[in-house]
Amino acid sequence: MTDFSPNIRLRDEFYRKGIHLASLWIPIGYIFLPGKTILAPLCLVLTAAVIVETLRTFYAPFERWFERILGSLLRPRERRNVTGATTMLVSAVLSIVFFEKWIAVYVILLMLVSDALGAIVGRLIGRHLYKKGRTVEGSAAFAVSGFMLIWIVPDVRIGIALAGLFTALILETGIIKLDDNIAIPIGAGMVMEILYWTGRAG
Repeated sequence: MTDFSPNIRLRDEFYRKGIHLASLWIPIGYIFLPGKTILAPLCLVLTAAVIVETLRTFYAPFERWFERILGSLLRPRERRNVTGATTMLVSAVLSIVFFEKWIAVYVILLMLVSDALGAIVGRLIGRHLYKKGRTVEGSAAFAVSGFMLIWIVPDVRIGIALAGLFTALILETGIIKLDDNIAIPIGAGMVMEILYWTGRAG
């Protein structure tokens, strides 16, 4: 999510984005491992995340412990809903299962890298707020990093990737009321997938 919350300390914002960047093992593993092998460890991590989400929702002692340890990293909406870390894992699984390999890699990188840079740049130097928690500078960082990522994705179709980036930028504004970790990779991936198969059919 390229949005940020002034309720979270800058240090904790860096910790949040560190979690995103630590998850680069997902697209990197998908690039270098055969087939969809990466799904096995990814689904194990997702299962653990779902267990944690269930416990913090239905078991008060665990919820209190979770808040004490990680509460400072949560955005206000995450205190009542699923955390961004879990939705990120869900999107990664869905992308790998349903999208072409290079499309999945690209949209996951957008979610992990462009999201992190957009949020940090917006928090550090963002001066032109166009929506609560979103700045022109943060969105520009998202766009520039997304463009640069195109050149490191194996087998990328540049035109289709640019269309995906444009879609991600539109969704990044929050036009659809979904968690960015779902809206951006899945929305952009669907557009890219349609363009890819339309081109093959043509």
